[in-house]
Amino acid sequence: MCLGNQTWEEMFDGNPEKKMDIEQLNEWEYMAFGKVVQVNPVVVDCGMLQVENEIHSHDERCIGEYVAIKIDRLDAIAR
Repeated sequence: MCLGNQTWEEMFDGNPEKKMDIEQLNEWEYMAFGKVVQVNPVVVDCGMLQVENEIHSHDERCIGEYVAIKIDRLDAIAR
């Protein structure tokens, strides 16, 4: 669950190292680093998990871009 308090620039400029990982910031908060693999809905591959629908875009130019997304609370669903 992201609260949408990041700007587009913060998300798309926040992963210059092209990491694919989840890092815990504190008890509930995490930073997700990954690559956009799909749009409409946007899916970000973070290596160990995929984050879906936290960035909203229909622009296929986003595919392949590396991003950093702050997660305020992480819930997981097994598929």
